[in-house]
Amino acid sequence: MRLISKDNDFGRYEKRLCVLLLLATIPNCFPPLQPLVTQYTPSHHCDVMAIYNITNVQEAESLGFNSTSHWEEQLLNLTVPFDANKSARSKCLMYNMTKSQLSVKIKDPSRNVTFGVSACDVLTYEGVEISAVTEFGMVCSNAWQKPLTTSMYMVGLLCGGIITGTLSDTFGRRWTFLIFTLLQFVVTFCSSFVTNIVTHGIVMFLSGISALGNFVAAILIGSEFMPTRLRSFSYFALETGYSIGSMLIAVVAYCFPDWRWFLRFTGLFGIVYIPYYWLIDETPQWLFASGKREEARRILQKVAMFNHKETEPNSKDVTKNLVANENGESNGLCSTLAELFKNGTMLRRCMIVFFAWFMVSISYYTMKLNLNKLTGDRFLNIFFGGLTELVATFLFYFSVETRGRRQAYMISMSMTACSVAVASLLSGYNGTVATVLAMISQLMISVAFNVIYVYTSELFPTKSRQSLLGINSVGSRLGGFVAPFLIYTGESGNTLAPSFGTAGCLLFSVLTFAFLPETQKSELPLNVTEALALPGGLDNNCKAGSKTKPGEREDGVLV
Repeated sequence: MRLISKDNDFGRYEKRLCVLLLLATIPNCFPPLQPLVTQYTPSHHCDVMAIYNITNVQEAESLGFNSTSHWEEQLLNLTVPFDANKSARSKCLMYNMTKSQLSVKIKDPSRNVTFGVSACDVLTYEGVEISAVTEFGMVCSNAWQKPLTTSMYMVGLLCGGIITGTLSDTFGRRWTFLIFTLLQFVVTFCSSFVTNIVTHGIVMFLSGISALGNFVAAILIGSEFMPTRLRSFSYFALETGYSIGSMLIAVVAYCFPDWRWFLRFTGLFGIVYIPYYWLIDETPQWLFASGKREEARRILQKVAMFNHKETEPNSKDVTKNLVANENGESNGLCSTLAELFKNGTMLRRCMIVFFAWFMVSISYYTMKLNLNKLTGDRFLNIFFGGLTELVATFLFYFSVETRGRRQAYMISMSMTACSVAVASLLSGYNGTVATVLAMISQLMISVAFNVIYVYTSELFPTKSRQSLLGINSVGSRLGGFVAPFLIYTGESGNTLAPSFGTAGCLLFSVLTFAFLPETQKSELPLNVTEALALPGGLDNNCKAGSKTKPGEREDGVLV
């Protein structure tokens, strides 16, 4: 849909908009990736010095230790068992021995006495990082609380996705973007003051609701302001900002090892976005679809003046859209669902995209939230994960421009499936190769995530675009909900089954995409008829009855 003359395809206004959207999405990665900081679990073991009340060298000597030797290491060897592979000390168990029995064992190491083991109540953590895990004890017998609280965030994302779609299609892209931007920073700042695991889970849920609403609204602002040939470029700008933020999160986490100050800093960072209230406009396309023609004309006038071009409020393009939207009103969630179930082809498309969102999300968050488990420095791993996002953004733009949306998704998801399967086989033999494959998987799944965002926004009509984007993103939230539990399963040692199961589902998603149309060079559809007329795919039987070419209109009246 072209509301601005061809001379203004990429004028000063559009360039400024791309820069604003890029800057706006830099902090968007902080809420979904905050578990890398707030849920970080450092190495830990039973705090035997506290349990045996050994506070100084003199008390250690009284037990029989030689103060000139490494008595702390000897104490751990005597009291904390190694795991089954003898590669590391147990994180949660210690030998059942009294202080007097320990003293006898120290003075006579050759004495062969077997002690049972039991879970300890007091733990000590290595390093200087302080996280919600260390403060609230989400380890050992309480380890289940960690994936549960992370999944609470994903449930919040699910609810937020539905709310965002309804609000955006009802009240506009601009207000949705501004409100959720404010909520994101306010909730993040307030999250730093929780006092227990219950309030932590509640604010994780609220953080999920507020996290990505502005990002989704920004996608539609960019795609609806840009001409057809530049829609993917507007998303490229958005994702570039997100990738930069993914790298900055490593720097911020390094500077703020205390999770509370990390949240406070990222929350207060929102102050710099206050001017966006005056800088972001509502999209003319949504205004026309909602019947607000005069306001749309005013925005077009502003764009033309900003681009130093003469405005043409009565031009053929605008007139056509006025006729097309004579009685236009944005669809709510209920009417969107009712319209969806009336058309089998649209319902089938929605189901395919829904499953794609689920698989992309479950793979993406499993890889992202598992960066702390990779070998090497955790901050560098997070930084390189963000750098991988940036490379994926450029690869995404190149692939969708040369191969189209559908093929770009199918290729990237196929490569992800292969990398996931091979990495699970090699993880126990070569950690370096497994890390490289993990980065390749993350690269490819990031490309697929970018494609699915753009593709979904182009498949469906204007009046219900964000509602359907919200409905389909429910699949993403469900995948995000499952991801922490997949990580938890991997931590227990069972990695092959979930890895191969995930790879198989990824390939199935690739096969289903053969039924969908290609949207690369088509204008955004205004209604269901135009959405069904999109070219390509095995499921395009509705094209045969259309007298016009996909994306075209007949004398200004929609077919």
